[in-house]
Amino acid sequence: MTDRLIIYTDGGCSMDTGDSGWAFVIPGKYEEYGFKANSTNNEMELTALLNALTYAGKDTRVKVYSDSTYVVKGLTEWVYGWIRRGWITSSGTPVANKELWEALYKAYNPAVHEILYVKGHAGIEGNERCDELVQLAKIEKKSKVVIDRTQKIVEGDAKITDMIDIISMKYDQLLPIERRNLAPKILTKLAILTNKIQQDA
Repeated sequence: MTDRLIIYTDGGCSMDTGDSGWAFVIPGKYEEYGFKANSTNNEMELTALLNALTYAGKDTRVKVYSDSTYVVKGLTEWVYGWIRRGWITSSGTPVANKELWEALYKAYNPAVHEILYVKGHAGIEGNERCDELVQLAKIEKKSKVVIDRTQKIVEGDAKITDMIDIISMKYDQLLPIERRNLAPKILTKLAILTNKIQQDA
């Protein structure tokens, strides 16, 4: 029997800003991540699993590890009751994130997909890597927003505009781990530059 493909998934949301990220990792083979503004932890956890199952396909034997009980129990247990009740929970309220659950139900093949719970932040390599990518997604997006905003503020100043263009180009060429390490420095320097330009205007 063919060994199952091992996948880890994770999602997270910054409570103060709503900036959110999701990720899935196939250790040693492939990883993917993304960003969404104004989201929730649960939505990102579901998005991570949906992207993982979509990537694997309905006929690939996979073992997916998620640190979200909501996701694991929702897809392996609760969803069947929700469907019978017309997407209503046992307490009589509409199911949250219905569209994502519907998409997950279509992507999920219980005959070959095994969805399991794994404790988060417990030193498990695949789960820890997912968390790193979730944080990276949020950092990358924030950095790009600051770069774009700075470009608009300095528009018309050819020298500074060229400098920001170089920063943006070099940032896009960095490896993910390099982006994560460099992003805070970019944010700080661009914030200082932006404030100085606005004060001088």
